[in-house]
Amino acid sequence: MKNTLKKLTSILLALAMVLALGCFALAEGEEAPEEAGEEEEDIFDLTEEELAALPRIGEETEDCAAIVLYNAAEGDITSVNIRAKGDAEWSLNMLPDKEVFEDKEMAVLCFEPEEDTLYEIQFIFSNYTGSAVHDVDFTDIANAELHRQWNGLVYLVYTSLATEEEVDTSEAEQTLAEEQIAAGSFAYGGSSDSGSDGGDSYSDDSGWSSGYSDGGSDSGCIGSAGLLY
Repeated sequence: MKNTLKKLTSILLALAMVLALGCFALAEGEEAPEEAGEEEEDIFDLTEEELAALPRIGEETEDCAAIVLYNAAEGDITSVNIRAKGDAEWSLNMLPDKEVFEDKEMAVLCFEPEEDTLYEIQFIFSNYTGSAVHDVDFTDIANAELHRQWNGLVYLVYTSLATEEEVDTSEAEQTLAEEQIAAGSFAYGGSSDSGSDGGDSYSDDSGWSSGYSDGGSDSGCIGSAGLLY
């Protein structure tokens, strides 16, 4: 009888320990998803005062489409130019005279788009390299991050106003560049001793504009700074 009681007591103690360990493990498991699920801070969550204080790129008018743009391209930008898709000529530099759109800076890009028209936006950096984003629908973007790939191509990341889905244009920009290289029409985007000083922009038929051009006749591959070799 005593042996039976001892065995029963041992079994009950073992069960109690298992239950205690199980509850402890469950408690730990419930805390992990909570920590992993912490949301990152929304950099575009601005007050009206903060939004009003941001620098402007382009002229702010009643009819302009405004995009809050964050420079995550790891470089200071000295020139921003816009043209309608298919046009040969770029706008003049939309940055105020001698001003720079600095790395990790946020600004409001103001532009009056025509209805049902897509645009290209060219960004020239302080080292005289540059690239453009294509097929930009100003009516579908409120906030956007500007990034730059290892090969120098710039692209946008934003949430579409129409679909509410995140859009990343890096793959589209890469595909377009490869198609232009294959066709021999990819424009030179490398450095130049006679490059732009952040002032007015000059353009050619190749679609490159930064104070110099090779006519867009070269072909090759995209290098680490957007150069052609």
